[in-house]
Amino acid sequence: KEKPNIFNSWVRDWMKMPLLIVALFPHVMLMSIFHSNSTFTASIIDVDIDNLQFLISVMYAGIIVILLINNRFFSYFPIKTYVLLATSCSIFLLLIILVVKDYALVMPLRVLEGIFCVLEGAIFIPIIISEIKSKHARLFSYFILYAVLLTGSTLTTFILKTALTNFGWTEMFYIVIVFHIALIGIALFLFNGNRFFSKMP
Repeated sequence: KEKPNIFNSWVRDWMKMPLLIVALFPHVMLMSIFHSNSTFTASIIDVDIDNLQFLISVMYAGIIVILLINNRFFSYFPIKTYVLLATSCSIFLLLIILVVKDYALVMPLRVLEGIFCVLEGAIFIPIIISEIKSKHARLFSYFILYAVLLTGSTLTTFILKTALTNFGWTEMFYIVIVFHIALIGIALFLFNGNRFFSKMP
């Protein structure tokens, strides 16, 4: 069965892989928030380190929960709609976290952030697999994912830590939001309205 064409007609083959890899970075940035150096971050934003580490844990709880059903979401939406929806929800959550002062309210927001962190990033792995012309495409695609997670987290942590040190924690969130807006631009440039997966209810 021939795979569906999910890319716009003006997208050249050489553009696809670099943009798909760059599209993983906002996903990595969400995982890097608060995570680079808990002691350093806690001292900068003046919170208890145990509370900060707990916020990291609850985000990972959201990640684990959504991993069980994320394939259903992939099948329900066309790719462009899916990426735009997941990324917009991430931006909305980041903006809410910026204004919420109550720690008890931040915890469920961090769970939701973990959920949308997976939803906005994981969709690119099957697309990358489909673009690698090799019988080892799955192996190569996960190599790319883990390479981005290992090296990209260092890069994004440096960016976030620099913003946190030189400006403040609100500016750190704004930088993450800017990367998400860039992801929306990549999705609009790359994808047409076609589905990648068969529709499921």
